[in-house]
Amino acid sequence: ILRGSRVVLNRAQLGGGLAATGNSVMVIHAGTPGSRIHFNEAHLGGGIYVDERATLRIENDDVAVTDNVASGGLTAAGGGIFVTGNANSQGSVEVSWLSGDPDVPMPTPRGFLLADNATTGNGGGIALHGTATFSAVETTIRNNPATGNGGGIYIYGAALGAGGSVQMSRLLSFLPAWLKTCAGRYGCNRITGNVAAKVGAAMVMHGRLHLGQMLVSGN
Repeated sequence: ILRGSRVVLNRAQLGGGLAATGNSVMVIHAGTPGSRIHFNEAHLGGGIYVDERATLRIENDDVAVTDNVASGGLTAAGGGIFVTGNANSQGSVEVSWLSGDPDVPMPTPRGFLLADNATTGNGGGIALHGTATFSAVETTIRNNPATGNGGGIYIYGAALGAGGSVQMSRLLSFLPAWLKTCAGRYGCNRITGNVAAKVGAAMVMHGRLHLGQMLVSGN
């Protein structure tokens, strides 16, 4: 569990800043004064690497993965986050209200930010391979460049079965009404300013992409 933490200026082959592998769960809370994973570098997952069977949970309030790099040619992927999975087990990333409690006054969240990450390959913001999943509420994916495909989001799912999966929305219908969302029509739910050789916002091959109550603009 990370809370109010800075992960900065680290390098690795997998997961420049952080890596969740095996049957593990990594949780990132905002804390005070917020959590930042930035200026890290790797071949896969410049900021964070999530392996099959592992789960990464991120609070959607003042947590940011920014200015990380996935480098090493076209095989690099996931400037900010890289997630992978196989036929029997999947890596997953979940962004939601980790500190929400109906009995405690809840401030308006400030959202999760995935911004200004880059890769020489695919997925400047986040790359998902195999059966990996990414589910996020109140999340901004902004200004991530990729030399290859998918500036903001890149899904290269398993050819058989459901493949990879991304779902982003503001407030899912089955969640309790007391959970607050970011202010404004689209709140913190945006995919903007991402750049790639092919497909600036989100590229999907063998997978699913579900965007609801989103602003997708300027990619």
